[in-house]
Amino acid sequence: MKTIKDFLDFTNLSKEWKSALLVLVVSSLLYSSFYTLVMRILFMINNSVLYYMALYLIVVFSGVVYMMILMNFLKTKREDIRKVKFRTFLLPLVLVQSIYFVLMAGGSFLSLYLIEKDMQQVNMIVNVILMLFLMFYIPVQIFGAFHIYDGKRNPFSVIKSSFQTIFTHYRSVFYSILLLVVIVALYYSLTSAFFGIGYTFYPFSAVIDIMTMNPFMIACTYITEIGGNMNVLMAVIFSFVYGILICGALCFYYMFMACIHDGDVNV
Repeated sequence: MKTIKDFLDFTNLSKEWKSALLVLVVSSLLYSSFYTLVMRILFMINNSVLYYMALYLIVVFSGVVYMMILMNFLKTKREDIRKVKFRTFLLPLVLVQSIYFVLMAGGSFLSLYLIEKDMQQVNMIVNVILMLFLMFYIPVQIFGAFHIYDGKRNPFSVIKSSFQTIFTHYRSVFYSILLLVVIVALYYSLTSAFFGIGYTFYPFSAVIDIMTMNPFMIACTYITEIGGNMNVLMAVIFSFVYGILICGALCFYYMFMACIHDGDVNV
């Protein structure tokens, strides 16, 4: 695969890129709108227990939908014509997402507790663990979906197999995730530089953000605050446009990961 056209033809993305992009854009917009609405209601209620319960339900449900979308990329790449009943994947998907949530949200809660108790040395160790969670979260999600599609049902076996795939193809995974990080970092840098909407990185909040954020979150958060403020309007428009571009990049990224999973990429 020497050119982008070769890649598109090999993965069948040349025929399916419009539908793949549309699915990512629409699902992201729906999720961002719903998440923004729920978080505003929870902010007014100000109940931490209710917050974590709602966060769990949102993360697990959206994560299940996300992994089903990932499965469809693998299905498209293989030209798999068999009828897939996604309800057969439902239980392992929910269990895998629940394990992810417990680790990520639990680590975030522990870090906040250690900060409150001024236990900085212990918190430094926890922060290192949280950084590792951040680094592996996306590729483990992707390969986890692929392994479930291929028949694995035990959630711990799914996660173990995902890490095995990552370490077997560590160079390809590293370069692809690095490019994705650059695209996202550029997004937040531009919103901060032009619209004053910045992002402050803390490990305890980043592990929650990576489970909940998506390309259209800024647009859906600020769209009700436009009024006559041109700066906010331009930020919303920029978020929509850049969000579509990120979804386009994600189409390539997910299909590239499908190629890694099937052993078609050796970098």
